[in-house]
Amino acid sequence: MAKKTGMTENELRGAAEAAIRESVGFSSSEIVAERENALKYYYGEPFGDEVTGRSQVVSRDVLEAVEWMMPSLLRIFTGGDVVKFEPKGPEDEQSAEQATDYIQHIFNVDNNGFLILHDWFKDALLSKVGIVKHWWEQAEKTVTENYEGLSEDEYLLIAGEDGAEVLEHTAYEYEDEPGVVLHDLKVSHTFDDGRVRIEGVPPEEFLISTRARSIEDAHFVGHRVRKTRSELLEMGFDKQKVDALGDDGDSDYLTGERETRMADEEYDDARGGTEDRSTDKITFTEGYIRLDVNKDGIAELVKVSLGGTGQVALLDWEEVSRVPFSDLCPVRTPHKFFGMSVADLVMDLQLINSTLMRQMLDNLYLSNNPEKEVDISGVVNMDDFMTSRPGGIKRVKKIGTSREIAVPFTASASFPMLEHLDRTKQLRTGISPTTQVDSEALQNQSATAANIAQDATAQRAELIARIFAETGVKDLFRNLLKIITTHQNRARMIRLRNEWVPMDPRGWNAEMDVTINVGLGYGNKQAQSAMLNQILNYQIMGLEQGGVGMVTPKHIYNTLEKLVNLAGFKSVDPFFADPGDGQQQQQPQGNPEEAKAMMEAQIEQKKAEIKASVEYQTKTAQMQLDAELKREQMEMEVQLKREQMFLEANLRHEQNMAGAMQPVQFGGNVG
Repeated sequence: MAKKTGMTENELRGAAEAAIRESVGFSSSEIVAERENALKYYYGEPFGDEVTGRSQVVSRDVLEAVEWMMPSLLRIFTGGDVVKFEPKGPEDEQSAEQATDYIQHIFNVDNNGFLILHDWFKDALLSKVGIVKHWWEQAEKTVTENYEGLSEDEYLLIAGEDGAEVLEHTAYEYEDEPGVVLHDLKVSHTFDDGRVRIEGVPPEEFLISTRARSIEDAHFVGHRVRKTRSELLEMGFDKQKVDALGDDGDSDYLTGERETRMADEEYDDARGGTEDRSTDKITFTEGYIRLDVNKDGIAELVKVSLGGTGQVALLDWEEVSRVPFSDLCPVRTPHKFFGMSVADLVMDLQLINSTLMRQMLDNLYLSNNPEKEVDISGVVNMDDFMTSRPGGIKRVKKIGTSREIAVPFTASASFPMLEHLDRTKQLRTGISPTTQVDSEALQNQSATAANIAQDATAQRAELIARIFAETGVKDLFRNLLKIITTHQNRARMIRLRNEWVPMDPRGWNAEMDVTINVGLGYGNKQAQSAMLNQILNYQIMGLEQGGVGMVTPKHIYNTLEKLVNLAGFKSVDPFFADPGDGQQQQQPQGNPEEAKAMMEAQIEQKKAEIKASVEYQTKTAQMQLDAELKREQMEMEVQLKREQMFLEANLRHEQNMAGAMQPVQFGGNVG
């Protein structure tokens, strides 16, 4: 596509290719090597210093630390409604509530939100940074319908609908009414069916410029992946350009990190291996680079699509407003994009543990099956001594020709060291099986001490959860709101709380604030539940005594909502109804007559407030209804006509079937 620019396409391609080659993740680097090493430790691969005939056991500290932390993080983020949009002004109140429901529907229903979080978090815990990509996937849906016996007006109405294509049309005269023309019609309706898509990006496929502090300030960010020529054509790229792409297998793409990840599979990503060029694998990079393409002195954000290796080809480019990636890092390093992973915290402990365990097992092997010294001059058959088995016979010329070399069992001295390493791992990660409360531990310490110890060990996981919430997760949901307000061009019906609700984000404020509710706070679930129950008791007491201006039914509802979420239920709706934000009136005390007068005054004031509110809501609703009525009236009429014709067609069909099933009457007598 032709675009006006002060920079030629060759200059743009050269700048983008240089940015790719200088980015972190393009080829081997210290960070790539560290991530590859973390994967090897996670899979429990040998260290490379193993000795034949000696123990080669590998401790799994990295796997244990990552897998023990995953349930805590997922429970925090999936225990209830995670995201909440906050209105910028009074006009955003309703749209903020709708956006909260709709975005969570998009995340959990349109996309598998649980698996997205699972893979995203695990990448971050294991490979320093987890990346997800989010974009609007343009799609069209076509529905074919058949109509019979349409009048002239109905025919023109249906055939003239936007996106309608007449496939078959038959006009004929109605036999019961001469001069009346009816129409049989077969028509296809095509409409926009785009959706928001969210996808995890493998760490080795993500590229970012060196010295970047974040995705927002990075000079270049990209996603490099292998695709077939057929997939590139389906993405809309020019066929001539795609056919001309060359590819030599891209050894830079096949990093050790990717080979380690796919080690348990026969992984060959070089070429399609057949004469059918449509299945050839091509290296494709979708990059986002800041360049002054129009030579005005200000760098613009440009999306570039590059294909092939060697002489890389520029398939397409366009100016965009955002980078479609969100990142997570569990242990952040200030002023750097790459921090540390949980694997980084325990890899050295895994090596030490493995070394100690190997030495302990070697000692146990030698203690149970000691070596022998043998006088070979007194041996009849040396093979007897090369094999050790219960009840075995050793043939010698003289008793005492051999004797065992006793090896003392000293492995028990290593147990305190193993316990020390476990405590070190717990201090670094906050995760260990010993953090789980058992009955014996509770018998030997007070409940308060047990809770304090358990809370202390959970602080590391809670800190990581808070970092995830305030960085990548918040950025993801903020971008989802921007995507739907930019691309969704019609209302969409979704099912919420057993009701079908229209969601039309075209009038929403795309800059609404986002709050991520991860259920963090002091104490474990039991402690939080006990504290909330105590608060609830005080609220009920205050409400019964007039509230003193501090307690309303809404406050009690909020407390109950938190208790329901702590119990593991995502929604409070099946249990309690939202009372709204109406204030509970204070009960007057003192003189009964004064109290009555005050109550009547409050009632009149409340009536006036309700009346004003109802009038305002009525006017607002009426304006919205008037606007929607004009737009939907035609659609409603068409739908009614369709249903009527469908019912009439079914009725005629049943009548015809009933006529065909009438029994045949024969004359005369029988017998």
